[in-house]
Amino acid sequence: DTKDERYVQYAGVIKTRIADNWDYPAEARLSLMEGEVMVVFSLVRDGGMTQIKIEKSSGHDVLDKEVLRAIKASLPFPSFPDSIKVNRLNIKARFNYQLTSGKKGK
Repeated sequence: DTKDERYVQYAGVIKTRIADNWDYPAEARLSLMEGEVMVVFSLVRDGGMTQIKIEKSSGHDVLDKEVLRAIKASLPFPSFPDSIKVNRLNIKARFNYQLTSGKKGK
């Protein structure tokens, strides 16, 4: 998420496209795996991706791989709108895998 007006709409498109492709792997659910993955990826003007890197692993390979798969499955992204003047965007994204509401109890 960004508050910079030049990027808000485009960031929303990227977020929605990735969310549509992102799943909680069944294997991870059954094993009660949870975690957070931080990833950085770079997009160029035509919507193509030049690099992707996990900055912080969830500690579970299956969760980390699902994030990478979801981003790659979302390609290509739309070309940059005219409001974006740079030739490359570095996007940092957080993916939370959480099975519970965080409440302890019965």
